Amino acid sequence: MANGSVYYALDRHQHFIKMVGSLRFDMSAPLAVAIEKLNSLSGEEDLSLDLTETQYIDSTIIGMLAQLGVYFYKNTKRKPVIHFEQTDVKTLLETIGLEKIFDFSSKEIMNLELEYKTINAAPENKHKMKNRVLDAHRMLLNIDDKNLKEYGAVVKQLQSTYKKDQS
Repeated sequence: MANGSVYYALDRHQHFIKMVGSLRFDMSAPLAVAIEKLNSLSGEEDLSLDLTETQYIDSTIIGMLAQLGVYFYKNTKRKPVIHFEQTDVKTLLETIGLEKIFDFSSKEIMNLELEYKTINAAPENKHKMKNRVLDAHRMLLNIDDKNLKEYGAVVKQLQSTYKKDQS
């Protein structure tokens, strides 16, 4: 499975984040950098997440997407759009409840000749990454009550492990 990559583009008031390949927790830093680009929303923007070339996406990245969706909606009163081709990606996102905070589209993003820039992140310390992983999984618990069964034990285990590391 190909390693993951995160790309970002801006076309007027339309933000685009493209995620390619296998997206695991170790890709959380580049995704966090892309998300930071949205920190100064004016409320006029739109956001499209392109997952058309995503082969695998783990729960940390899904939790971060949920955080992004909630943040975007709070600032614009509009749902961002996730574009996908793989029906298994859509099924996974629906199973977790992301349809509550995103609109889904099986259509590719129209060719706007976007100039995507690769998002690279500087290596970060383990503490920062652990907190991001924990926060992402906590977000999954907040999206839908049914996620408690799947991710409740994960959150408890992460909290326990992180407490031991801090001792």
